[in-house]
Amino acid sequence: HRGIYGIGASLHGLLLLVVPVASHVQKRGIECGHTSGIGGRNLGTECLVFFGPFVVTGLGTSASQQTGACGCSEPLPDRERLPRWASALLIRETAGDVAGEEGGEGDIEAGRTSTTLQHACIAYRGGMSFESTGPLAGIRVVDLCTVVMAPMAARILGDLGADVVKVEGADSDFMRDFVPKKNPGMGGITMNLHRNKRSMMLDLKSEAGHRAMLDLVASSDVFMSNMRPAALERLNLAPDDLLAVQPELVYCGAVGFGSDGPYAGRAAYDDVIQSVSGMATMRSWSGEDPALVSSTIADKIAALHIVYAVLAGLVRKGATGKGDVIEVPMAEALASFNLVEHLNGHTFEPKLEPFSYQRLQTEHRRPQRSVDGWVHLLPYSTKNYFDIFVECGRPELVDDERFATVNSRVANINALYGLVHEFAGSKTTAEWMAFAKANSIPCMPVNELSELENDPHFAAVGLFEPAEHPTEGSYRVVKDPVSFASDDSPTLRRHAPHVGQHTAEMLTELGWSPEDIATVTADS
Repeated sequence: HRGIYGIGASLHGLLLLVVPVASHVQKRGIECGHTSGIGGRNLGTECLVFFGPFVVTGLGTSASQQTGACGCSEPLPDRERLPRWASALLIRETAGDVAGEEGGEGDIEAGRTSTTLQHACIAYRGGMSFESTGPLAGIRVVDLCTVVMAPMAARILGDLGADVVKVEGADSDFMRDFVPKKNPGMGGITMNLHRNKRSMMLDLKSEAGHRAMLDLVASSDVFMSNMRPAALERLNLAPDDLLAVQPELVYCGAVGFGSDGPYAGRAAYDDVIQSVSGMATMRSWSGEDPALVSSTIADKIAALHIVYAVLAGLVRKGATGKGDVIEVPMAEALASFNLVEHLNGHTFEPKLEPFSYQRLQTEHRRPQRSVDGWVHLLPYSTKNYFDIFVECGRPELVDDERFATVNSRVANINALYGLVHEFAGSKTTAEWMAFAKANSIPCMPVNELSELENDPHFAAVGLFEPAEHPTEGSYRVVKDPVSFASDDSPTLRRHAPHVGQHTAEMLTELGWSPEDIATVTADS
């Protein structure tokens, strides 16, 4: 566990930067309202425009009815020219009101009508009601993902308000059935990993299932998958296949290894990625055999890379109206993560020594025993160390040249951290916490992971929230660690679905008849 977690917060920090940017761009509107583009209200032209798959149109009662509400000279599409997922679009005009003939007000989102009722702009997505909130409300994501890496990324997008549709087979995601569980496909990991998603069960090898997938993609902004590229090609779901259906699609492939390298296409899971990326050998720096971190850290780090890459793709799409193809390789993600601090002297040519960040190599970089348990005392500044030397009755160490500067302390880190372990045994954990707070020294208790909900800080910030699943009963939601000053903070909007729970619902939204829906469900 040496030196690997500090960087993780920077990825969350990047998301905090990109999400508001995406939200800002989304809400600016665009000059021309007849095409798909950036989402949001442009109140200056009385229009609503949304990302890619939304139909955006202007309507009026005069000759201006033939042009877009934004002043564009392009004619509006006839109803027959609309895609099948928007075939229900037929607008009636009433004072201050715009509604869909078949779906009613719940099926569209209307912009403000002009005072003369000359124009109104609406955005419609196959009957989808706009009940979601959050910075990504109105964005649809197709989640063809399994295990942890890509599903976690999709869940974060869902937490931020996107309409995430998980496409799966009856037993395609084995992670769903990990025990403990109360019902098939609804294991403990599933409850948080697949929240804020809808589930469609499709047989992608069947004609009907593949057609349903293409219709779904046509109504979507993002497609994500961690299937190997060759498998996606066999299913006719490669980038070229889907961009032909939805040119503005942000297509993200999460892979084990980058497509330009000799490992491309090989099977990859977290454990082997920890090893090939150099993470496993970090333990050997302090005399231990290579070992893995007891966490699917490669999966989760790659998930954060996927999220910011997709958000950047959406921002670019909003600015240019163009889709993109993104590749996020897990091995490169973890290798670059490991090298942030450890490349060090080998950054230069010729290489300078040492390689790695020496402070992280000592066997003493670990929690310390206090009088009554464990504590992690981490003096960092020169003043921090001098305060501890004096407090523990070793004032002569203040004048010890080994500990006088940052570089001298790093060069003598084994001796220094050995002293901290010796000092830690002189007080209880609570006493060290009080002393450290008074002197601004980093210090924390050592928690059992299974008992985090009892920590007063995590309890106060509401990291764990109680929830009630319709079939699984009471459970705990682990919140996303970011928040927004607006009301758009990540939150639980949908409980984790059962496999295929929303198949009929989604196909109905996409304009499928009950007979065609029956064909898809029979195939699945």
